[in-house]
Amino acid sequence: AHFQNKADLFLCVLRRASRVQQHSIQRYMLTNHEQSLEYKLHGLLEHMRELYHTDDTIKFVMRMSFFPPKELEEEVMPRIYDMLDGFEHQLVRLFEHELEAKKLVISVPALQAARAYITCADGILLEILYGQAQRSVQRLHATWPIYWNGITGKEQHLS
Repeated sequence: AHFQNKADLFLCVLRRASRVQQHSIQRYMLTNHEQSLEYKLHGLLEHMRELYHTDDTIKFVMRMSFFPPKELEEEVMPRIYDMLDGFEHQLVRLFEHELEAKKLVISVPALQAARAYITCADGILLEILYGQAQRSVQRLHATWPIYWNGITGKEQHLS
């Protein structure tokens, strides 16, 4: 009785689930605020992998990000893009803060580093969605040193 139809209910659930995901990322960043940027960003990818397997709300948002219902695609995708744009903005601010504090030197603009990070995350998360956790771990381990070295010109410090 609170919703006009099933589509309205679905979109409400997606909005709430998206907020849960955003809060989870914020909590992760706050918990790890004293860690190096490399540690935080790499760890966030691991964190998202773990959440996919342990949190049905996060699993729902991730699945809808890649595979929205065809009949609701026009309503869902703008919400997903808003969420991604917000995440991109947070990443840019994070890179800029690290640059201003002289904790990081990168060879590309902050926006480009953020967009490249999201692109790496997309590939890793997509592998998770296809159900092969080990393959997502392999992709993360293969991609991370290339990403980090590409934006910093430094070798990876994580094991």
